[in-house]
Amino acid sequence: MILIKPIEIEDCTYIVKWNSLKDEDYLTQWAGPSTYSYPLTVEQITNRLNEKNTTIFKILNKDIMTGSIEITDINEVTGYGKVCRYILSDDFIGQGIGQKALKNLVEYSFNELGLSHLELRVYTFNVGAIKCYEKAGFTISQLNENEKDSKWNSYTMTISRE
Repeated sequence: MILIKPIEIEDCTYIVKWNSLKDEDYLTQWAGPSTYSYPLTVEQITNRLNEKNTTIFKILNKDIMTGSIEITDINEVTGYGKVCRYILSDDFIGQGIGQKALKNLVEYSFNELGLSHLELRVYTFNVGAIKCYEKAGFTISQLNENEKDSKWNSYTMTISRE
């Protein structure tokens, strides 16, 4: 069973470990260009735990932390939220865990937070993630072109409550 639960401080070490053998481009790929600086530290993640309108979740597979996912920019008035900084341990990629975790986050956002619309951004080269997001019900709504380097072009993908 795949669950999402709010992350605890001690869980931040897993995220740092998953990034420890990766390069700066990898950090940008999953965290965006400005949230964290390379190399990632526990302190950077824990500093974000109390940010307003942001919740970081750990992804659990049979009580094993296999990833993390965030919802930010939560706006109860407009019903809007943004899914971001979504990472799985390399050991669990390709097993359907990511798709189930994302569906759980969508369900939580719509049913518990009362949101009606979620969006996320994904780099166009991240084909595996795009397929995962589509299987979870997200659709591509916009191409975002990077003015400096087309490698970092991205799609905005959305899902709305039916």
